[in-house]
Amino acid sequence: MTLEEAELAYRRLAGIRDRLARKLLTEIESHDGLRHLTDHRLAGHTLRLWRELQADIVLLGTQYQALERHVGTVEALRARGDRSGVARLARLSDLLHSPTVRLRADGTPAGDTTDPVAETITLDALCERVEALGDGIRARLQDVDVAAKAVLTRLGALADALSALAAQPPAHDDLVERYRHLRALALDDPIGWAADERELSGLEADVADARAVLDSTREVARAAGERIDTLRAAIEAVDAAEAHAETTRARASRKVTGGDPEPAAGQGPALRAAVADLERHRTARRWPEVTAGLAAVERAAAAAVAAAADRAAAAQALLDRRDQLRGRLDGYRAKAGRLGIDERTELAAAYRTAREQLWKAPCDLDAAAGAVWRYQDLVATRPRHDGGAKR
Repeated sequence: MTLEEAELAYRRLAGIRDRLARKLLTEIESHDGLRHLTDHRLAGHTLRLWRELQADIVLLGTQYQALERHVGTVEALRARGDRSGVARLARLSDLLHSPTVRLRADGTPAGDTTDPVAETITLDALCERVEALGDGIRARLQDVDVAAKAVLTRLGALADALSALAAQPPAHDDLVERYRHLRALALDDPIGWAADERELSGLEADVADARAVLDSTREVARAAGERIDTLRAAIEAVDAAEAHAETTRARASRKVTGGDPEPAAGQGPALRAAVADLERHRTARRWPEVTAGLAAVERAAAAAVAAAADRAAAAQALLDRRDQLRGRLDGYRAKAGRLGIDERTELAAAYRTAREQLWKAPCDLDAAAGAVWRYQDLVATRPRHDGGAKR
């Protein structure tokens, strides 16, 4: 080996040493994964990984220190004055290319000559081992960092959700306590949580359910005033429908028998009392009671309007039935006239009876209907007058 070749070999080796030093400093010593491992009380999978990493980090440090010592020896020999010394050149060649690094069985550099040596390797081989060991350590630190940040991201979302829950009653102390417990467990063993996250997923589901209830409650609170105002208008509609039903019922009761003789009890007072209860629940922020009460009163108001409409229709049907019977009687009276039999004693008497039934107040619909049907039957079955019209 010439001095120029030795110089080139040294510079290459020094460059590798400096690169490895930067990797140790920036990629391992300042790694977020290492910071997590040293900042938390570890457990489970992560604790086992950390114990393995600690041994490898110690080994990496001793191997790098051995590299520094050997490169320092080369530098010292290189700096000597006699640049043409054959002995110095031979020693440089030996240090740079020959197996001079003595290692124990566990990979740590051997000390004095009494240390048991498992193998002797070159400086290039030592550089390769330091770099491979550093890459393995960095990869495992990255696993820790990725798992920890994933857990922290989910825990951060949970913390935000719990903060939103805390802003509205009821309190969710149980969820908060579970969060604190699981946060400690997850940060102490992020690798374990990456493998088994059932508890964290369960808490996320429970918090999501609580948020859904809160969102629903907020919607109830936002819409409660509007729905109560709408209910008040609906109660006015109930009053109007019941008033119309009572007017129709009273008119039918005066004019016909067989209808509803008594007015129905109005639902307005009970509905207004229910709305007053809703207002009290709303003021006290008892939203479940507000939600249930709103639905119940809305159903009751709708049912009251429908019932009033049914009562009005039933009463009007009685009046319509009377008018239909009057129309039928008049129609058969006209037919009897066309047949020339309207003045016959039996027919005239039957007509008078039916008309009296239909035009008296109140009209007995059953009796009137019977009288009309009797007159109709007489008209249909009596022969025509000899001078009557021929059809």
